[in-house]
Amino acid sequence: MDIKYRLYPHPVLWDKNDDYIDSSFDCEIELTREIKKFVLQANFNLRNIELEKLIKNGQAEYILHIESPASSYRLIEKSQGNKKIIKLADEHLLGKISICPFIVTKEHVIDFTNSNLNEDYNGVNFNLCKGTILAIGTQQIFKVDKENEDLSQVPSIFTVYKKETIEEMPVEIELNDNKIRIGLNITDYENYFLNVQNKASVINAFLIYPTLIFAFERIKESFDEYTDYRWFKALEKMFKKYSLELDEDLVASKTSIELAQKVMNLPISKALLDVGTTFDNYEEEQ
Repeated sequence: MDIKYRLYPHPVLWDKNDDYIDSSFDCEIELTREIKKFVLQANFNLRNIELEKLIKNGQAEYILHIESPASSYRLIEKSQGNKKIIKLADEHLLGKISICPFIVTKEHVIDFTNSNLNEDYNGVNFNLCKGTILAIGTQQIFKVDKENEDLSQVPSIFTVYKKETIEEMPVEIELNDNKIRIGLNITDYENYFLNVQNKASVINAFLIYPTLIFAFERIKESFDEYTDYRWFKALEKMFKKYSLELDEDLVASKTSIELAQKVMNLPISKALLDVGTTFDNYEEEQ
C-alpha cells in the first residue's frame, strides 16, 4: 500500500497538509534480521497533547501497516504504547517491504476537535467513526532477500501449471508472481511431464527459452515493475556470475534474445546436440 496524497473530510495530522499547527507525528522504524525471522522495532513520536490523551484513554491507537507485495503479505499491528516490537517470519517477507504508521480511532468519537487545529477549523466539531485515520506518518521502505535460498538456478524460477481445457491454446505466461508461471492445456501439460526428464534441453529450448525472451521484453518496458519478484532476483544472481549487473543499462544494451541465451548458457546448441544424439541412437537401434 503506497501512501498517496488525498483529501479527508476531517483534520488529519500529516506532513502533507496544514490541518494542524505546532504538532507532528512520525515513527522511527528499525528492521533487523535474526535466524529465520525479522525483528521490527517501532518508536512512535507524537507531538500533540490531545491526540496523546485519546490514545491513553483507549479511544485511539497507533497502527503499523506492513506489506510485502512480492509475497502478497499484509499485516496490521496495533499499539497503545509508543514502542512496539514485532517478529516477522522470514517466509512472509521478500523484496520491498512497505511500512506506514497511523493513528486511528478505536471507537466512535463525538464532537472531536483539537486546540492545535488550523484556524480554518475554528468552531467546527467532527463525529468520527471507529477506524477513522487521525494521523499519518512517513511511509518507509526496506528491502530484504530470502535467507539460505539458492535462486541462481534456472529451474527454480519457473513453474508449469495445467489449464483445465483440452482446446488448443497458446502458452500463457504470467510474470507477476515469485515464479514465472507457464500455463499449458491438459494435453500439452501431460506431454510436458512425460518428456521433461529425458528431453530437458529440448524443452528448455522451445518452452523456457522463449519464455525468458518474453520476460526480458517486459523488463525492458517496465523495469521497476518486476524487481521485487523472486525470479528477478534469481536472474540478478545469474548475471553476477558473469560479472554483470542486471540493470536498466544492461537490458537496454542487449537484445532479449542475447540476455536469455546468456542466462541459459546457449540453450539452442544444447538442444540441437541432444536431438542429434537421439537420432544417432535411433539409427543404431534400427
